[in-house]
Amino acid sequence: MLATFMLLTAVIVALSQTQRYTVSTSTQLGDSVYRSESAVNRTIWLLMNDRAVFPDRTLKKESEQLLRRERFQADGQPRFFLVDETAVEVVIRDMNAGITLSGYNPGAAFNFLTARLNDNPTLKQHFDPFRDRLMDYTDSDELLRPNGMERADYETMKLRPLPRNAPLQFREEILWIPGSEYFIRPDSGGRLTDINLIPPRGLRFTAGRPHFFSASLELLQDKCDFTDRELENIAELRQRIVAGESSIEEAFSHYPLWYETLKKQFSFTESAYYTLEAKISPQEKIPSRRLLVSLRLSSALGEQNIQFYEWIIL
Repeated sequence: MLATFMLLTAVIVALSQTQRYTVSTSTQLGDSVYRSESAVNRTIWLLMNDRAVFPDRTLKKESEQLLRRERFQADGQPRFFLVDETAVEVVIRDMNAGITLSGYNPGAAFNFLTARLNDNPTLKQHFDPFRDRLMDYTDSDELLRPNGMERADYETMKLRPLPRNAPLQFREEILWIPGSEYFIRPDSGGRLTDINLIPPRGLRFTAGRPHFFSASLELLQDKCDFTDRELENIAELRQRIVAGESSIEEAFSHYPLWYETLKKQFSFTESAYYTLEAKISPQEKIPSRRLLVSLRLSSALGEQNIQFYEWIIL
């Protein structure tokens, strides 16, 4: 009886400690979201003020006078805010950092892969079927393209009620299309950052060329057909520009052909659309969640100039 009593006591103590740790972790995760929201809102107002003071949104080497003032631009560099004595890291990127799949002709967004298909037989084999299936998915009819799929094919695969037969409503929807896994690369966090957000109903998004400093290195390589060695050099040059060590022209002064190629595919001036990523600084060593906010800003200050496209907690 004594042994049973001691065993029960030990179980109760263990369960109590486990519950305490669980509640503590859950509380810290919840608190991290509130701290991240506070840091994001502060960044939004600082970013709006920066746009009002500096209408030229080109990332460039600043004068000594401007270096004394912290700039807020889509440079992908971490910025730190102290919220309730906890360091929160915020990164600003241009929301226009990938290809655009909205509208009735999303297949055209993948035309940039043509130059790389000859070097990759696997991609070349799956490219036409994937593009035909994508177009069949978004068109409004049941006419079947040579390598496409329509409603009967999806029903056979138990994927009813696909296809949508209308423009994509969100970018992750493309993963429902068989064969997309060969062309869609999630980032390290599992998000499809190489594809631009599809704006919710009522909001407009003018994409244009992706922002050079916000696009992934893989997208730079695919769109410009760079070799791995060339991509390493371009990544180093991009980091030097972001760190303020040299201007864009100075960084690419020895590589004019690369610069001209990049200017045809990417923009070096940020748009009015941003994606902010906030999380508790890793140095804090506490459980936390990431907050990602995508929005459109105007140079005029005021809440009416803020339009949100995404507000997601991971």
